[in-house]
Amino acid sequence: VLELRDNFEKEIENRLNNIGIYPDKEWKDGRSLPHLSKDELDNRRRVAAFIKREEKIGHDQKKATSEFIKEASYTWINRLIGLKCMECRSLIEEVITTRPEYGGRSKQHRDFREKHPDLAAQPDDGLTGCLICAFEKVTKEIKVLFDPDNEYSLVIPRYPLLKTSIEKINSELDYDTYRQDEFLGWVYQYFNSREKDRVFEEVRTKKKKISGSDIINATQLYTEEYMVRFLVENSLGAMWMEMYPDSQLRERWEYFVKDPNNSTREPKPIKDITFLDPACGSGHFLLYAFDLYYDMYLEEGDIPEGRIPEYILRYNLHGIDIDLRAIQLSALGLYMKANSRNPDVVVQHMNLVSADAIMLDSDILGEFLQEFEDDPTALELIETIWQGLENVRELGSLLKVEEQIDEVIKRQRAKGTQKSLDDRDWREKGWEDWKGDLLTALKRYYEKAAQTFDLNRQMFANEACKGVQLLDLLERRYDVVATNPPYMGHGNMGEILKIAVKVFYPKSSKDLYAVFIERCLHLTKINGYTSMITQQSFMFITSYKELRKLILKNTILQKTIHLGPHAFEDISGEKVNTTMFSLLKNKLKNEKGIFFRLVSEVNKKKIIKYLIAHDEFINHKVFIIELSEFQDVEGCPFVYWMNESIREKIATLSSFRDIAEAKEGITTRANDYYLRYFWEIDPSKLGLDWIFYAKGGDYNKYYGNLELVINWKEHGKYIKKFPKSTIPNKKYIFKEGLTYTDISGKGFSVRYLPKNALFDSKGKGIFLKENDELLIYLLGLLNSKLVTCVLNMLNPTIDIKINDLNRIPVKVPDTSVLDKINLYTSKNCNIKRSYLQFTINDSEFKQTALQWVLEKKKK
Repeated sequence: VLELRDNFEKEIENRLNNIGIYPDKEWKDGRSLPHLSKDELDNRRRVAAFIKREEKIGHDQKKATSEFIKEASYTWINRLIGLKCMECRSLIEEVITTRPEYGGRSKQHRDFREKHPDLAAQPDDGLTGCLICAFEKVTKEIKVLFDPDNEYSLVIPRYPLLKTSIEKINSELDYDTYRQDEFLGWVYQYFNSREKDRVFEEVRTKKKKISGSDIINATQLYTEEYMVRFLVENSLGAMWMEMYPDSQLRERWEYFVKDPNNSTREPKPIKDITFLDPACGSGHFLLYAFDLYYDMYLEEGDIPEGRIPEYILRYNLHGIDIDLRAIQLSALGLYMKANSRNPDVVVQHMNLVSADAIMLDSDILGEFLQEFEDDPTALELIETIWQGLENVRELGSLLKVEEQIDEVIKRQRAKGTQKSLDDRDWREKGWEDWKGDLLTALKRYYEKAAQTFDLNRQMFANEACKGVQLLDLLERRYDVVATNPPYMGHGNMGEILKIAVKVFYPKSSKDLYAVFIERCLHLTKINGYTSMITQQSFMFITSYKELRKLILKNTILQKTIHLGPHAFEDISGEKVNTTMFSLLKNKLKNEKGIFFRLVSEVNKKKIIKYLIAHDEFINHKVFIIELSEFQDVEGCPFVYWMNESIREKIATLSSFRDIAEAKEGITTRANDYYLRYFWEIDPSKLGLDWIFYAKGGDYNKYYGNLELVINWKEHGKYIKKFPKSTIPNKKYIFKEGLTYTDISGKGFSVRYLPKNALFDSKGKGIFLKENDELLIYLLGLLNSKLVTCVLNMLNPTIDIKINDLNRIPVKVPDTSVLDKINLYTSKNCNIKRSYLQFTINDSEFKQTALQWVLEKKKK
């Protein structure tokens, strides 16, 4: 894929250069290029206008031209691979596969040459014409990919590249690979792999924020097959089994989990059961949902089998993505899926929308609005849409324009009769009617612009139509919303995205995946299913307590598989921990949820299938609990594996915050300048200008990690002056206490903090509220296995927050027990300090172990 990409990008750039368009130098006037024909000059005008439109949204010439080159290259690769996939499924005559009996050409190529000898005599052997002819045959049903009239089709690669690319496609992979549903998803993943690496490198080294097209590159992640099957079977499949509990379809679903509540519902026609993937990528969820829908239609028996694929695409499946390339692949995959079921199916409509409209050209918008100058309602609605779609390329499905549209319609209905786009009474009109009127008006505007060859007005109308089609999908509510959303922390978001999610999704704005949880719930009908795979942090950490409350208040967390680390092949390490879940948007009392705990399992897919097959669920990895129990613990963490005894103690005993408080420490914003190792400093200055500094550090209990010192000259005067530095909690400076490392993959560890030391934001301080005599007891308690166990339940991540400590249950024992605990804790501290006397890079260092042994021998 990457080799094809390199070759096509070089070729497309050369073809652009040939018509006077360059990424990094001034363009030539088309009139100064005598070698171009009239058609080529017309194509140049369209391509130039298309690239200039990209410049209007903030790209410079180089970026805009490079984006066109990349998108055109990917479109051509998608087309060639798409034709190959269709051939391998016997959906079209061979146009990519070459055979010796056809003179080393494909059958379609051979036949095309016979019908068009004039084109066969051209230097390209008629191959270009043959391919364009093949595109035209399927463009009616997959226009988004094969449309020969879109801007990416205007720059045609030359014969040598087309020929070598076809040879590579035919030789590199076997026939069966091209037949796999997930094949197109891997093509998409690999095409984006370089951009993904680049974006994360820039985030790491330059602290760059992710915005624009980089959002696509950074968040694209292929969902593995078992994940898709679990999520679709336990949402769409679950809905079917609730309607028809005796259905035999369950036997075909390997990942279907029996509902612990035995829920039922009234049957309704399958035609009315809608499914949305709001971040659909290459369509993996839609493709598997297609298979379930097909079997459901067959079992229902109301629709002729030959028409089932058409019904699924027209009425059931819906997909949105901010990447046009992803929508192209989704459309191709669904087309092939439909044709594999019925080769004669006519695909008239797919509910797939690319959220990439560019809503600019305010002058043209003003001109378009003149058509409705006597209709204030229409003007308000159109302006509402344009304003709402302004940042569609970054927000995609997260746009919340539908509420504003509904408000306008509701307000105008209340006023009574208004003139509307078709002079009908506003009290009779809803979004569906109004949308149709607006699309008709835009098409009229486009046709009028086409007659005068006005490219800017044509593009304006096209982009507006795309925006209205997106809003059409966002206006609806769905029976099932299933997706693998993008993952991106708040700190890495670009300014537009960061502000938007904070305003519209305050409960979940810390990460894009959590925002999508909230959005998906909003897009789901009452009594419908939201089914997702996301990071696990929303289940536990304090930042998402309001999101958890929202989930517990409005849904039943019916089925969850807690995967933990290493769930995705493409993500290594322990930092990304994931979970799959299915939520029923309906709140009933005393409902139960089933949870599978696989955080330590390596072969997660195999274990899931085994546990589900043995659905008596008497297993230490499976938990069935009443969901109301989550509310017994402050913050409502989804600690499904917490036993009743610990849950009761957390609810009834005093807590950490009653006797102590954890505090944020210093942030210098320039550690390289203000921090040193103690051995780098003149010993005479230690404790005066340079103070020992607890900055977290490695896993270490009781004592240690005080090898750093901080420049505290003139009471930290220079740190205080440094931009964005912070010295909070000043009253705790030089106060005896404890300190801990807030992020550690090895576990939670607490150490003694002497009076003559300061502490960092990554090595937070812990201080007694009143009784300082409990300091040693607290040091022992916090380093105990019991507290580690409780913390792993309250927040099973590597990042321990202050509020996690606050919720730890604490009981001060009677004097005799307290004295024993203090004695052993003090012994542990002394043992640790004795050990550190032999550690050369520690401030406690006195001598090496060898020196100590030699001295002992002398004595």
